[in-house]
Amino acid sequence: MKAYYDSYRFSKKAKTTMYNTCSVLHYLKKYFANEGEVDNIIDNNLRQDYKKLKHLIVINNKLNGNFNVLNTIFTEGGVSAQIADSFPYEQIRNRNNFISLLYYLGLLTHTGKTFEGNPFLTVP
Repeated sequence: MKAYYDSYRFSKKAKTTMYNTCSVLHYLKKYFANEGEVDNIIDNNLRQDYKKLKHLIVINNKLNGNFNVLNTIFTEGGVSAQIADSFPYEQIRNRNNFISLLYYLGLLTHTGKTFEGNPFLTVP
């Protein structure tokens, strides 16, 4: 569980990482139901969120700016952005809004580092 679930920071001021409780509960439920064997370490509810992301990076069969954000995260190891408290779906193509959504879905987490005054976020 440590390798997969212990890498979340839910605050830019956090000094240490913590376990994602939803993922841990999913793992334990599967562990006890299957007498110790866990085949699917990712909750199906989270898998659905991954599928939804495709719709956020493709509009009318063309890549939008959100794909560039994902590319930056994977090639540079993370991304710096101001986390928005709320935003309408219509504005999801805004870079900071898309990054905020990834953060709220648990797909990005704080590293404790900042860049240009904004938190630097990475994949947990």
